[in-house]
Amino acid sequence: MGKCIGFGSLIRALGLSLGLAMVSAGAFGQAPLGDKSSWTGAEKKMDSALVELTRAAAEGKLQAQRMRELPGNVKEFAKQNVAADQTIFIVIRGDVSPHLTAFIKAHGGTDISEFAPFRTITARVPVAAINDIASRADVQTIGPRELATTNRYELSPKELKAYRERLESLKNLSPGAATNVGSVTWQGVTAHKANLAHAAGKTGTGVRVCVLSDGVNTLAARQATGDLPATVTVLPGQAGSGDEGTAMLEIVYDMAPGASLYFATGFGGSEASMATNIVALGAAPYSCNIIVDDVTYFREGAFQDGPIAQAVNTVTTGGALYFSSAANSGNLTHNQSGTYEGDFVASATPVPPAVQAFYGATPVQSHAFGGLNYTTLTAATQTVSLKWSDALGASGNDYDLVVTNAGGTAVLGSSGRNAQTGTQDPVEMSQLGGAGFPVNSRLYVVKSTGAATRAIRLDTNRGRLPIGTGTAGSTFGHNAAANTVSVAAVNVATAGGGAFTGGAANPVETYSSDGPRKMFYQPNGTAITPGNFLFGTSGGTTLNKVDMAAADCGSTSTPGFITFCGTSAAAPTAAAIAALIKGNNPALTRAQVLAAMNTTALDIEAPGFDRDSGVGIVMVPAFAATYTIGGTVSGLGAGKSVGLLNNGGDGVTVNANGGFTFATALASGATYNVTVGTQPTGQTCSVTNGSGTVGAANITNVAVACIVTAITGPTSTGTGTATATLTGGGAACGFVTGGSGFVAQPAAPPAGVSFPHGFFRFTATSCPAANGGVTITVTYPSAIPPGAQYYKYGKEAGNTIDHYYTIPATVSGNQVTFTITDGQLGDNDLVANGTIIDPGAIGVPAAAGGPAVQPVPTLSQYALMALALGMFLMAARRRQGKRRR
Repeated sequence: MGKCIGFGSLIRALGLSLGLAMVSAGAFGQAPLGDKSSWTGAEKKMDSALVELTRAAAEGKLQAQRMRELPGNVKEFAKQNVAADQTIFIVIRGDVSPHLTAFIKAHGGTDISEFAPFRTITARVPVAAINDIASRADVQTIGPRELATTNRYELSPKELKAYRERLESLKNLSPGAATNVGSVTWQGVTAHKANLAHAAGKTGTGVRVCVLSDGVNTLAARQATGDLPATVTVLPGQAGSGDEGTAMLEIVYDMAPGASLYFATGFGGSEASMATNIVALGAAPYSCNIIVDDVTYFREGAFQDGPIAQAVNTVTTGGALYFSSAANSGNLTHNQSGTYEGDFVASATPVPPAVQAFYGATPVQSHAFGGLNYTTLTAATQTVSLKWSDALGASGNDYDLVVTNAGGTAVLGSSGRNAQTGTQDPVEMSQLGGAGFPVNSRLYVVKSTGAATRAIRLDTNRGRLPIGTGTAGSTFGHNAAANTVSVAAVNVATAGGGAFTGGAANPVETYSSDGPRKMFYQPNGTAITPGNFLFGTSGGTTLNKVDMAAADCGSTSTPGFITFCGTSAAAPTAAAIAALIKGNNPALTRAQVLAAMNTTALDIEAPGFDRDSGVGIVMVPAFAATYTIGGTVSGLGAGKSVGLLNNGGDGVTVNANGGFTFATALASGATYNVTVGTQPTGQTCSVTNGSGTVGAANITNVAVACIVTAITGPTSTGTGTATATLTGGGAACGFVTGGSGFVAQPAAPPAGVSFPHGFFRFTATSCPAANGGVTITVTYPSAIPPGAQYYKYGKEAGNTIDHYYTIPATVSGNQVTFTITDGQLGDNDLVANGTIIDPGAIGVPAAAGGPAVQPVPTLSQYALMALALGMFLMAARRRQGKRRR
């Protein structure tokens, strides 16, 4: 079977456009391509490229001597995808069964792979058999190989020269102290302070880190030079092709040289194949603690978890951490957006004749981008995709994407030939090989007759859109799934040869993709907000993405990756930091490792959590040789190290509310004592089992519980510093600092209300309802105006959709006090499980002197445009009526 490779190489290799310039009429004398009413039931299940191939095969035009009779786009697609024996790799979605597999085999199918959990079969079949396969009732859709890309950023020759010169000038400033790095050391080792962990003997030993990428072509050569360990386990038959996987493994090995390494390709021709490899890596015998990938499938769902994101859900539920590159499609903050997300608003301007001809006589409408019925490319791209807010596998609304030249007079590419009749994905794509779609190409988003209004996502996949048109929300698919740790990239050269310092000195790469990620559906296709699938009406839910940032543009020894840039490099760097933390204490849960990473992160970009870098640049904690919590732990014997984690002064974090147990071997019969000195403000630490006699196994077990009861930080609105304190809930109840702090409002505020200090979000654990309610007091930097109420944003019993509601609270001066009991009103997880999750804020009505609030109703700019247009048309009709009278 063939393979997909890196983004640029992929499209250059294809050298084609799926669904290109078929303007006035369809291929082979059919109706105009936008008119799908003439298609058979089987054809409506197929990708349009396959429709054209099957029609060509029926006319004998796939024979070599007749290929010249095919339209240009069909000919190129056939050359790249159809073998000499007129077979093609296809992806079949439907009910996987022995009967369907037998039918495919009987019709000449070979290389058949079944992915039953994801309702997918891949196979190589004769083109002439596709119609028969599509005619089966148990087949839902058939498409060609699903294309993917890694998230490497390929430098231009000028950029590459500059980067290498800068790294060369810095390499001797701080050589680092990595334990086992072979011939080349990833500069992130020093930049993230992994070298200090190595010097303290912390190398990730005992942790299993699994990588998914394209392939590991030079794995043996990298092992020979010592840049990879002698043992790297590759799943049978899953070595893939390419070398980006080798470079990623190198990064992990440099950062966490004690970890065990595993690999499987993410390029099997379908989302289901990658999803299957993820599930396999998370299960026995591999049982990966940490999994990381740098792959994006172009067709992945943007508004619902597809097969790969569902596989991530499976392995993270089992306790694994999953890291993924955020992608390299640009971010709005640095005016590099190549993505548009918003609600479809019909333009009053007709589409140009070249586009209308695509649909025959049936009038169509295009989306209004400001005052135009199209937008343009400001940077060239080879792939443009359109997605909208229907459920995967259930789209009955037909939106199309048409790309024209700068004047709108010739169609360069389109995706308007795929049918959406209720069983297909809400996805359209157009791809053009060579130099791709040029700058100033027009992008038309067309709504076919009868399509309901939906939220849309136009993605130029590393192209760029005009400033004022592009939006945030570049990262999508499993790269931005709820259970994925989505990683942005920061150039390692900004660390100056030493460690990152954070702030303005270490910005994200301009190409690094941003969040957030809007989701309208649960993984099973159930609507999150039934009947509401629009941005402007706050439909669905919003995921705070990306999660964190890490280094890219460092060096590896892998050929072609001597300088390795992109979020492809940042993701394994972050994953390796998790391996160091997990290796230091294997008992840590997934949530505890993430809490440790979040707490040590250096803030960059916008203050606090932001859409570009999440919590900031994640750093390796300081694994101290001896342990201090504002005081000392003593009496453990000469040369003994405690290695305890906490939310205090040493910057290393574990769940601060449960106890922490460490084990130290002493001489038989020895005694020990543990004392805790002065604790940091807001933290109370106590020792249990702090003295005694060592048993026969010479192991001591000492538990130290650190309870965080106060959190101080800047408000998200920049109006000063606020403090939140916790009382009640039992002796072990306290804040988890990694999940608590002052954050921005999670959604547009209710009409007539503002949140002058943003939200306080906290997680409190070890607080069961049996111990009573938890009382939170928040002290703001200024007096609270009269009439204020305490607003929660989250779920209530009977309403599990995130929304605003109020809870009882006492306001006095600049303080608000409220009480929440585990599992009751205000606990966002709605479960009496000892954990309370609460995002909330003081809401001030505008009349009380609060800041200006959004106008009522809170419509998006596009909804307002539609409303204005409607009013204009109504007024025009009235004027016409007066003239008639």
